[in-house]
Amino acid sequence: MYEYDRLFIFGDSFVDNKRLNTHKGGIRHHFISQEDLPKLWSEQLRFKINPREYYNYGKISRGPMYSMDLIRKEKFSKNDLIIVVLSTYDVPSNDLVEVNLKNQNFIHSLNAKTLVFHVCYNEAFKHDYTFPLSLYDISHYEILSNLKEINKRRWDKRVNHLSWINHDILCDCIISMLNNKNDFFYDDFEFKFLKLNEAYHSKLVENKLGFIYD
Repeated sequence: MYEYDRLFIFGDSFVDNKRLNTHKGGIRHHFISQEDLPKLWSEQLRFKINPREYYNYGKISRGPMYSMDLIRKEKFSKNDLIIVVLSTYDVPSNDLVEVNLKNQNFIHSLNAKTLVFHVCYNEAFKHDYTFPLSLYDISHYEILSNLKEINKRRWDKRVNHLSWINHDILCDCIISMLNNKNDFFYDDFEFKFLKLNEAYHSKLVENKLGFIYD
């Protein structure tokens, strides 16, 4: 179906295919199981396009600077597929659009097939190969609770902050983008089907405000 020599994926906890969300909080044995691994959107994509080589550099608690540093060290070719999730971590909110627009422009200038996703999407990012929705919102829309209550919780139980059905849908969206279709809407995803305790562990955020993407 697709002929890519190499598949590269960069990003934060929406991408990490090794560590669970709780891994950052002192519980270092929380890794993604081999049973669950094939369900991840990134692993489904790997199976579907079957590249010769596959590299997933996603890591919880890392911001766009981490990903961009890795990207700049790589040498890509026109037969490579690069997928980057640009996060909000370690970027001041008032600089986020400017910083990630600059990052996005650099990514799309690379000599490869490139797709960009944003944890927090802005219309300034509009591009044929940039996903037009916020991963942040897709994640929250799954939960039968308001944002204030969600933001109190510390650790997400879901791998990559998504339920399995939305992993499936996100992978399908990527395949569509590779076929030059990029008109997606939030109601393309499943929403409002999880109770808060099903999505999050009971531990609360301490001395912080806002949602923690790791």
